[in-house]
Amino acid sequence: IYTERANHARDFILQEDLHDYDGLISVGGDGMFAELCHGLLLRTSREKNLDINDPKVNLVRPDLRIGIIPAGSTDAIVFGTTG
Repeated sequence: IYTERANHARDFILQEDLHDYDGLISVGGDGMFAELCHGLLLRTSREKNLDINDPKVNLVRPDLRIGIIPAGSTDAIVFGTTG
């Protein structure tokens, strides 16, 4: 999708049926990656009925993989994950 506002990617991930997806790819900078990652973690937590406000909760790894195509100004996430 082409995002049109802040948190558009996160909201899409929370609402879309993702069962036919093999993974998600973020094309953008650190903010886009953060939206994608947080949306996927939040969705997975909701599906597993986890309370993300509980500091003792163990988050569950999402089933979908995340890919990153760097297209931002600094791309610190890509630098930090791939060097």
